[in-house]
Amino acid sequence: MDTENYAMRAAGVILRHRTVRHKDNVSKLITLKIAGPAEPAGSQRFQDHEEVEFEADGSERAVRASSDISELVDRLAGVSVEVPSSPLDTRGWLTLLRAQIGTLRVRALLEKRRTVYKAEDWEVCLDRFPSPMGSFAEIEATDPNTLLRTAGLLGLDADESDARTYGKILGDLNAHLPDPLTRIALFDDSWSGLTDVLELTAS
Repeated sequence: MDTENYAMRAAGVILRHRTVRHKDNVSKLITLKIAGPAEPAGSQRFQDHEEVEFEADGSERAVRASSDISELVDRLAGVSVEVPSSPLDTRGWLTLLRAQIGTLRVRALLEKRRTVYKAEDWEVCLDRFPSPMGSFAEIEATDPNTLLRTAGLLGLDADESDARTYGKILGDLNAHLPDPLTRIALFDDSWSGLTDVLELTAS
């Protein structure tokens, strides 16, 4: 989500709230992504960003991380928001944000099926999205050389990589649709949270 004038996007930050389901476990993850130095247009092959992430479980670590994220969003984007350290459902998250920053805009609302493989210095995520997106392999690494080496081991051509965010890819594919539908992709359109999103965000 973002402010009405997309202040966080302009500052190169993404504030993300995720529900993660694994077998019988359900957790809420809050992430702040901070974009690194921009590469010249047409030359970008990778995303370069810092990330602060925590599970919103009310723990001492969650309290510290939520405070850090709130401070960074204020400093980098000029948006004053108190990030919760305890779990909230979609409606609770949107209601909290709207009470603090006013009108909300949808940056991306995506559902995906993810399989993760990890090593010490890299992580490969195999992500499957609903139509019209399809499937992607996302590689995270500690440095560009490790990323290229990992891509090679998987038989992937790094020259054909796509450095766009998933939200940007979806927005480009759905450019013919009205906002906010350009940035929404769900396996189940009857998901109850969709009504909350459409109700609590600007069109």
